[in-house]
This record gives sequence, structure tokens and C-alpha cells, in this order.
Amino acid sequence: MSDASPELPPDTGTIRLGAAPGRPARTYVTGRITGALRWAALALVWTAVVLTVVRFPGLPETVPTHFGPAGPDSWGPRSSVLVLVGIAVAVTAGIAWLSRHPRSFNYLGTLTEANAQAHYRVGEQLMVWILCCSALIFTGALLSVLFGAGCVVFATVGGIGMIVSIGVGITRMVRIPERG
Repeated sequence: MSDASPELPPDTGTIRLGAAPGRPARTYVTGRITGALRWAALALVWTAVVLTVVRFPGLPETVPTHFGPAGPDSWGPRSSVLVLVGIAVAVTAGIAWLSRHPRSFNYLGTLTEANAQAHYRVGEQLMVWILCCSALIFTGALLSVLFGAGCVVFATVGGIGMIVSIGVGITRMVRIPERG
């Protein structure tokens, strides 16, 4: 390293949880629909998890692990459903927690005092819609293992919803004026 290179600040590499330094505090109140959707998504996943745990002893030793257009196209041990349960719980709980902390998100535009609350609100709403779509995907996957390929429709709707939600969320964010 030459003497001409700039020195790194002393905290480089430190990982901080929470909001970026200097961002305005969150002051808005989460909307009723956003809150209800968050809880509904978690309830859907927990219902699928409980159903899976109850039905687990009666599952065959080999279960479908992937569904293609023609039905199951990959198989694995019965225990593989427990891995899916663990991933479903971890991902949905993580997204639900993250959705409550929009001040820590990365945003496309510049956050100012005038527009921060609008960005936080849209960011939270986007994450809740991603949570709902993730819940549909995981529920569809679990129900497909338990009951057959007909439940793949949940995962399909969740996947399409995820793409639409991200597109709408990003569009809404870039339309927020810098001055609020």
C-alpha cells in the first residue's frame, strides 16, 4: 500500500444492527392492513408447520421434494420435510422481524427528513408483501409434500406475487419525491 492511499476509518468492517447512522427516527404508525397481513402470513406458515408435524409420522419413507409441470420429479427421505419446515420458519420469522425495522433498509433514493417516513412506510409494506408471498410459497411446498402436487398452486401464486410485489414496491419507492 502506498502512502498516497487514503486511510480507512477505524470502524470499517464493523457490522452494526439497526438503522444507518444519521437517519431520521421512524415516527409513522404501521397501518392496520399491513399489520394484519404480517400476522396472517405468520399464521399461515405456522398452520402449515403444525399440520406437517401432526402428519409427519404417517408420511411414507420417501416423499416428493420437487414438483415440476408434470408433478413430482424428485424424491427424498421423509426427514427432508423437516428441513423445509425449519427453513420456512426461519425465513418467514426473519422477514417478519425485518419488516418491522424499515429504518435499516437500503433505499434507492436519498433519505431526508421530509421523505424518510414515506420511504419507511413503503419499505415496510414491501417487506410485508414479500412475507405474504414467501408464506404462500412455503405453505404450498409443505402442503404439496403432504397432499400432492395439487397444492403447488399456492407456491405458483406466491412466486408470481413476489415478482409483482417487488416491482410495485420499487416503483412506489422511486416515485417518492426527495422533499416529501
